[in-house]
Amino acid sequence: FESKTYAIRSSAIDEDGAQFSFAGQFETYLHVSFNEIVDKIKAIWLSAVSERVIKYRQQNNLPLQFGIGVIIQEMISSEAAGVAFGADPLTGDPAIKIVSSVFGLGEGLVSGDLDADTFTISENGIKSQLVSKPHQYVRNTIKGGIEKTETEEALKETASLSEQQVYEISTLLDQLNQKLGKAQDLEFAFSKGILYLLQT
Repeated sequence: FESKTYAIRSSAIDEDGAQFSFAGQFETYLHVSFNEIVDKIKAIWLSAVSERVIKYRQQNNLPLQFGIGVIIQEMISSEAAGVAFGADPLTGDPAIKIVSSVFGLGEGLVSGDLDADTFTISENGIKSQLVSKPHQYVRNTIKGGIEKTETEEALKETASLSEQQVYEISTLLDQLNQKLGKAQDLEFAFSKGILYLLQT
C-alpha cells in the first residue's frame, strides 16, 4: 500500500447530521502519502478541539466532544466528482434529485471554490444547468496533496457528467434511500468510467 495515496477524513458522531453539518470545521487531507498517515490522524484529532470547532459548538448549544473518528480511504484519481441529493435539498421533495459535479476531484465543489454543473432529475427527465469550468483540483504529483489547475480547453464548456452517469447516480440514490430508509446526500467520483461512492 505504500505506493498509493489516501484521503484522511474526520468522522464525528454529530458531523453531517440532520441539524448540524460541521461543514469545513474538521480537517481533511487528500492524496496523503503512506508515511504521512499517522501525522494527519493526529492533526484531525487536534481539529476536534480547535478554537473554531469549540466556538461552533457554543453557538449551536452543542456539548463539547473531545473524541473524533478518522476514516482512511484510498484516493481515486477521478475525471469528475461531486455531490448528490436523494431529495431536493431546498424543498425536501423525494421526487426530485439533484447532482452537482466538477472535473477532477470534488474538493473544489465541497470547499465552494469552484462552480459546478447541476443536474435536476425528475419524472420529466434530466434538466442540466452547465457552467464554465476553467479550473479543477487534481493530485499534485511533486509536492503531494492536491492543487488547482487549469481545465483542458476542450472541456471548459462541456458537461462534467454524461446523461448515463447522471442516471447511474440517480439509481444509486434510489438504492441508498431504500436501504437506509431516508433520502441520502452522497459524495461520488467517476474514475475510468466507474462510479465510486465516497460517502453517504
